[in-house]
Parts: sequence; structure tokens; C-alpha cells
Amino acid sequence: MHYRSVMVLGTCTVVTGTAKREALRVITEHLMPGRWDDVRAPHTREVAATTILALSLNEASVKISDSQPDDLDEDIAGPAWAGVVPMRETYGRPTSADDLSPGIAIPSYVKTWKR
Repeated sequence: MHYRSVMVLGTCTVVTGTAKREALRVITEHLMPGRWDDVRAPHTREVAATTILALSLNEASVKISDSQPDDLDEDIAGPAWAGVVPMRETYGRPTSADDLSPGIAIPSYVKTWKR
């Protein structure tokens, strides 16, 4: 099985105050550029119900497996299939909410959202 693994060592701290709202904006804009300015600002109670953690990356390592299977000779000689099955993550076509006000088009940043 192919895999991607990340190990991060550090100490998390809770982000508060104006830095918390700024972190929410940065995360939103990272995921969907343009969205923050398109929607209302979060209510105080919504911000209070959300925890943002900051993590100083003291140490990190990444492992990626993307080669052929590394089977034992006895397994290679056996009758079982071995190989790689690629997996893709994609987004489907966006559809508007049933209760969306008429005339509001799907924004271009939603139509072109890629990962």
C-alpha cells in the first residue's frame, strides 16, 4: 500500500484574540481564495466555539511510499495478485443550496476549486 506519513514534534498553543480571527481568515483563504470577502464575518459566538491551535515545528519528517510492492520471495511465488491501485481525491460539480436566494451564482473560486 502506498502511503504518505508526517510526524511533527512540537508544542501546541491556543490562538486567541485578534490573532484567532486572522488565523480563521488565513485558513479560509488557503482552502478557498476569495471566500472570506464573499461571506459575512463570523459572529463572536462562532469564533468562541472554534479552537485554533498553533504548532511550532521543532522537528518534522515525511515518508512517502510510491514504489512497487516489496514482497517476500514466498509471496511473489504465491497465487495472490500484487500491485498498485491508484487513488484520486476529486471534487464534484457544485450545486447551490435549496434555500439560496435567487440570482446568486456559484462563485468562480468554487467552480475551479482544486486540491
